[in-house]
Amino acid sequence: MIKITVAIACYNLEDKIATCLESVIFQDYQNVEILIVDDHSTDHSVDVLKKIIERHPERNIRLIVNETNLGLCKVRNISIDEACGDAIFFIDGDDTIEPGTLSLFSKRMEETDAEVVRGSFRKIDCKGNVITIKHFPDDTIKGDFAYSSYIEKYIKGYFNLAQWNSLFRLDFLRLHNIYCSTNYRKHESVLFVFKTVLYAQGVSFIQKITYNWTDNPTGITNFNRRDNRFLKDFKMIIESVIETKNEFESCHKNQPLLAGIIFLISYISLTMGFLRSGLLSEVISKKEKKQFLKWLKKLYRDNNMNLRNITGPFNRLSYLILISPFPYLLFRFYFKHLKTVSKIVNRFGLVKS
Repeated sequence: MIKITVAIACYNLEDKIATCLESVIFQDYQNVEILIVDDHSTDHSVDVLKKIIERHPERNIRLIVNETNLGLCKVRNISIDEACGDAIFFIDGDDTIEPGTLSLFSKRMEETDAEVVRGSFRKIDCKGNVITIKHFPDDTIKGDFAYSSYIEKYIKGYFNLAQWNSLFRLDFLRLHNIYCSTNYRKHESVLFVFKTVLYAQGVSFIQKITYNWTDNPTGITNFNRRDNRFLKDFKMIIESVIETKNEFESCHKNQPLLAGIIFLISYISLTMGFLRSGLLSEVISKKEKKQFLKWLKKLYRDNNMNLRNITGPFNRLSYLILISPFPYLLFRFYFKHLKTVSKIVNRFGLVKS
């Protein structure tokens, strides 16, 4: 039976952390270590946690309280280093997991011997109202570039880059030195997930909803800054992904990457919310936005990223906008009318992969 370390990240969540922790404590799966890392909360989160831990001496619960605020990236890395299980399941302190989740994940990992098992989720607001539901097709893929193969087979637009609601074998993470980048304090999961896509030789997805992701404006993973530092951080994220890709190719005798990996690189750089948030920001100057797009265009050219090897309709559409004579204006229009553009692309199959 796999021993699971459930790693809970907490920061100033005195009104939510109890619900999160109890959703783990009352799981029917018993071979669990609950590891809570509090990132120097300034409210009563630690007091709430200690009271719950005292009420459940039968559970293996460890609480680590950081002496200073280190950020979510380092909180995740502390969890990986401190975990005593065979596999680790990440959960944010304002989220919850469904009953039976750990049993389902453990069974799937044992049956398939996959290094990564991921579940489907619902996004809810702070009152518990459902915003969106995301089901991933139920399937297991094994072999080189297994994760990439799953992306190619099933994912054409949206890809979830979060670490939560995933079970990772700890020996797999440690073998490939898969940790969160500490170069930026937010979006710690981007490079982490990208590395798992490169190295995983077994991935399994569960269609059943197992996780409730709370859209909490003050949550530990929320990122509201839209100043010029936002684009600088975004630039660092893209550079780290490209650098990791180049290092991987170099170590594997320039083995060509599969379409699923190219999809993910372009998804991170062009399609996901970072670019939209930055270009629609009224705080960042027009000049800075144009300079960023110029840099991004050069990055694609220098790394031989072109229309022939970019997959996914929205990635390809975004790339065509990027290399156009007026990328700033077209991206602004595109993002402001994203729902309409999405309907047109999906309806008529424009920019086919």
